[in-house]
Amino acid sequence: MKTIIQKKIKEIEAVYDIQVLYACESGSRAWGFASVDSDYDVRLIYKRKKETYLSVVETQDFLQLPIDEVWDFNAWDLKKVLKLVFQSNTTIFEWIQSPIVYRETAGFKKELEVLCQQFYCQQTHTHHYLGLAKKKMEAMKENQVKYKTLFYILRALLSAKWNAQHGSIAPMEFKPLLELVEDPVLKKDILQLMEEKAKATEQDFYTWKVTLKKYVSDLYVDLARVQVQKKKGTFEVERLNEFFRKEVNL
Repeated sequence: MKTIIQKKIKEIEAVYDIQVLYACESGSRAWGFASVDSDYDVRLIYKRKKETYLSVVETQDFLQLPIDEVWDFNAWDLKKVLKLVFQSNTTIFEWIQSPIVYRETAGFKKELEVLCQQFYCQQTHTHHYLGLAKKKMEAMKENQVKYKTLFYILRALLSAKWNAQHGSIAPMEFKPLLELVEDPVLKKDILQLMEEKAKATEQDFYTWKVTLKKYVSDLYVDLARVQVQKKKGTFEVERLNEFFRKEVNL
């Protein structure tokens, strides 16, 4: 499958006259809890020719790529990506951690990781993950929930807890987040559910276990009360400008 994806990346480069600097998997496959029918969430960071960035008219900073049951390609211009890093947007902080990389120009991932560290904001990240959890927690009103939704909720809450507790970027992968689950029985249950999800489809349902449902509900309430810092790390936009100019001039 990796070979097919890499071929598709080359086709995108040719059609749109761009250079892909970094391509990775996002979503459940990268998080570590894919279902048997999970699609491929491929994320691209690209650059255009230098002359494009010197235009009086702004160029579209993303590509409208087709989505189907198997493929979900999403491509963002380097300039857009760096603007999001400046805002401490969690999306890029996750992409750059992906364990499944399809393309990387030499040194790009490492340098972008360093920049992300410098623009990390505890409040922005914590509130982002709490917001994701809140959107999905409507499903808790029912006796059953899709496995997919369950793990979206768990990952979002544990990522929020990681940011609130450690004051650092949460791991993209799900298993490292489980160190925050203090109850060994509950942790074992969640690991068992991961195995079940791996054999299930995106439409299969899980019947809430009382202990897990209470844990999720209580954790959300507790995190909503936590005080987190708004301050970013090294808030110097010129660092991003230097990185952008270097990449565009290569």
